[in-house]
Amino acid sequence: VGSAKSTICRLLKKGLEYYSRTPEGALYTFAWVGEGLGPVGLPPELAAVEGTTDAMPCPMHEEPLHLIPPEFRDAFLEEINRKLADVRHLRVDGQGRNPIDTSNPANPDGLIVTDYEWDLNNRLVAQADDGSMAGDQNTSIGVIEAANARGNVTRYLYDDLNRLRQEIFDDGTINDIAYDADDNIIRGVDENGTIVRNTYDGINRVVQGEMTRATTITPHPAGGFKDRNVNWAVIGTTLQQFEFDGLSRLTRAFDNNDPDDPTDDATVTFAFDSLSRRLEEVQNDLAVSSRWMGDNNRIGLVYPNNREIGITFDKWDRINQITNQRPATSDQRPIVDYDYIGPRRILERTYSNGARLTYLDNARQQDIGYDGLRRIVQHRHLRANNSLVAGFAYEHDRADNRVSEVKQHVGNLREDYAYDSAYRLGRFARPGEPVDTWQLDGANNWARRQGMTNQMNNVNEYASFNGTAQLYDDNGNLIDDGEFRYQYDFADRLRRVVRKADNALIAVYRYDALNRRTERIVTSAGPLNDRVRYLYDGWQEIEERRAGSTQQYVYGGWIDEPLVLDRDDNNDGVVDQSFFYHQDGKTHVAALTNALGQVVEQIMYDAYGMPNAMSAVGNPYLFTGRRYDPETGFYYYRNRHYDPARGRFLQRDTIGIWMDVINLGNGYAFVGNDAINGLDPSGLGNGKPIKNLPVKIVGRGPDEDQPMSKVKNYNKAKSNNGHIVAGWDWPDQDWPPAKVKNYNKAKSNNGHIVVRGPGESYGLAAEPPVDKTEECRKHCRGNPECMRACLNTPMETIGELCDICPECCEIYRPDPPTLLKEASGGACQPTAMARKVRREKEDAALAGKARLNNKGSAQVVESNETNNTKEIIWIRK
Repeated sequence: VGSAKSTICRLLKKGLEYYSRTPEGALYTFAWVGEGLGPVGLPPELAAVEGTTDAMPCPMHEEPLHLIPPEFRDAFLEEINRKLADVRHLRVDGQGRNPIDTSNPANPDGLIVTDYEWDLNNRLVAQADDGSMAGDQNTSIGVIEAANARGNVTRYLYDDLNRLRQEIFDDGTINDIAYDADDNIIRGVDENGTIVRNTYDGINRVVQGEMTRATTITPHPAGGFKDRNVNWAVIGTTLQQFEFDGLSRLTRAFDNNDPDDPTDDATVTFAFDSLSRRLEEVQNDLAVSSRWMGDNNRIGLVYPNNREIGITFDKWDRINQITNQRPATSDQRPIVDYDYIGPRRILERTYSNGARLTYLDNARQQDIGYDGLRRIVQHRHLRANNSLVAGFAYEHDRADNRVSEVKQHVGNLREDYAYDSAYRLGRFARPGEPVDTWQLDGANNWARRQGMTNQMNNVNEYASFNGTAQLYDDNGNLIDDGEFRYQYDFADRLRRVVRKADNALIAVYRYDALNRRTERIVTSAGPLNDRVRYLYDGWQEIEERRAGSTQQYVYGGWIDEPLVLDRDDNNDGVVDQSFFYHQDGKTHVAALTNALGQVVEQIMYDAYGMPNAMSAVGNPYLFTGRRYDPETGFYYYRNRHYDPARGRFLQRDTIGIWMDVINLGNGYAFVGNDAINGLDPSGLGNGKPIKNLPVKIVGRGPDEDQPMSKVKNYNKAKSNNGHIVAGWDWPDQDWPPAKVKNYNKAKSNNGHIVVRGPGESYGLAAEPPVDKTEECRKHCRGNPECMRACLNTPMETIGELCDICPECCEIYRPDPPTLLKEASGGACQPTAMARKVRREKEDAALAGKARLNNKGSAQVVESNETNNTKEIIWIRK
């Protein structure tokens, strides 16, 4: 027994068990002596154990596998229900009934394969995305590898206490993490070599982060590779500080931005009521305040210039109206008024200028906006006289992908979309323009786009884009695209833009400690020159200030649902112009109207968000409702910048390249190359398509994010000095999923099962239960038997309730809305015909599912004959 670790040996029947433990009790090494025994079955002398060639070393918790002879291990693994592979077949024309498509030179085998390997402790020890498996079932937990389609191998090294110690990328760069005895991250070294040192208080809350910025020439402290041929330097923040109250609520956050410029410091303070609701947020001495009701609905928002808007809710906590409270105005109409169908879908949204978003017909009697699956099929903005402001009609395939859009306000201009079997956009057609097509490799890179060819390196960076060389720093940030040079800070936030042709400084961006961009300074850009300060309510920019003017924004229930832009052109506190937003069914801003309901501008986009015109009225919100920077042509997606010309982000995903499974290990990809259906408001999400938008936001902004000390060992701790930077992932989920423990280990799943059974995906929170009470009460009119039957019926099949129970149920069919006969007192029992129909549907739904063979294993094949064939192979007992 020594001071560093203890060594224990036990004599067993078949050999010698030999292992060591750290002072904390963690298993350090293990060995089993399988041969070389004495003539009577006893092991060699104890002193010879460490040097014997017959020992089977197995460091750090790996011993169960090595107690099983190698010839039996594969059979054993097959018996314990492990997911072995995902295989996506890329079919001709994206149709599952067609042959596998081998015509794409970027993916010639027509397959996207993800393989998994596990150890006996239910840990994923290797995963490979459309490439050869890089891992090994016998691999120590100290090294775990994951490979993507371009052979990009990421290795994970762990310490004796099972904490992530290093992340090593295929180009040799390293992300290095060190911990204290409480598992707090006290030091992080990113791939560039920037060092972040964290300080914690007595209850493990991070209170300070100090950054030592890296350059090309400084050696990497952990020995990571540095490309000396590419010149870059990390700039910006060197200090962040945080303060908390006794309930661990964040009360102050400070970011020094540029340590050489004391005028650019960003300080944010928060005040809360006794129920932990945010009453006030002060951003560099300018306050944003809130008023609340007892049911936790916010009923008032006060802007920095003391303007207040009021918010009312219906009895189901949905926004009913938003009104101007002060200063008093002659127009007493609500800014916006909502009506709903069902528990969350918008039926109509009416502005004070008379224009309305509607899903009804012109007579406002029939629901024509949603189909039977609650997908948007007619999305129209009408004036009070029913004249069209903007209108859109959609068609979908059976996988809910939009396959066409008709712009009714542009002469019924029709766009058509086609996808491959992985639901990635492959074709975009609009009359009068060349058809746009893409060839994608298995890692979601654009190998070819109509008229251009791109070259990628092994970490999915574009080495050449359309013939122009591209350069990146070691963190993977784009630093040179041929036209501009870009510089970033320790958290990979874009800080400076320089034009290469004349070395002119084009833009400077500043941020607060919550990762929100607080200032944008544009110079040497002619008419685009601008200096604007942004003020926030959570993650929403509600006010922007310039030297002689102010713009304010009012939002609806969705984080990127701007409703009104109010302009005060002389800073006298009086609104001079108001513009109302009209978004299409994909949340792109399509038109703006003025206070009289007249259209002042219309915007169209290509598939990935390139606008066809600049705003003439100062509107910054365009594609998916995100802010557009005209000086660069990029969109600001809160945590990253997005380039519509490349259809990808400038920076890698800060949650890790493997966490966003839809992007296939590509940290730059945008919503899995499905920009027609996907949304990513935080710049961190998985691009999950949504059928319709919610009416109430769950999260309220970055002030509610937990310090990283509450999410232990987060593998990307370098980002934002130990703070989760996004308040939303998707509208009905807070980010990150609160139930996923040891979040940092999710991508390598160190000690966790990724998939627990057929149909379950790791990291996606379960859908929240749907409250059907309102829908059932409306249809059953108090009949108790009908209510019982309705509440036990899945929401998506409530429309079939009358087929099951015609004696007592009155149902509101989604298409068309027809009220059937009055409820009666009869018992709700399915008719014989209804039972037969239901059995047939259930039998059809079971088609293609697994059938156990006599060995107790099964192959489950999930298929969609319309667009996709996805095989998920399971071995289960």
